[in-house]
Amino acid sequence: MRIALMIALFVCCCDLAFGQQAVGSAGGDASSTSGSVAFTLGQVAASYMNSSGGSVAQGVQQPYTLLPTAVDDPNEGPGVTIGPNPATYGLSVAFSETPSNGSTYVVLDAKGRAVLFGSLGVTTWIGTAHLPAATYTLQLFSGSTPASYPFIKQ
Repeated sequence: MRIALMIALFVCCCDLAFGQQAVGSAGGDASSTSGSVAFTLGQVAASYMNSSGGSVAQGVQQPYTLLPTAVDDPNEGPGVTIGPNPATYGLSVAFSETPSNGSTYVVLDAKGRAVLFGSLGVTTWIGTAHLPAATYTLQLFSGSTPASYPFIKQ
């Protein structure tokens, strides 16, 4: 009986001796003059700490998201310049020539829903400050062929 109790106690203590219970796919150490951090990808989140300098999740399993910050030829089309991309407060759409009467724009979200629309002039400001951060598509209807330009709202 005493041996069984000793074995059970030993097994329980050994289980507590392991600090990391997850198998991480990658990890490393990062340091600067402000401090240092060790990280492992693949751990389960355990606790969060916030301060005026930032926040950290101990035992992190944060989503790893690649968000493009540039798109091939995002700012220019035939006779049109669009910027800035990524946008914070809005986009400027400038045509090299006066667009045809009835020219319009539509801003579509990732699901294809129209979130903004309006008419176009030689230079048009499209306010995006109220939109959530995401990737959008600006469609310009000037002439016979619509043009689409992806942009990122920060």
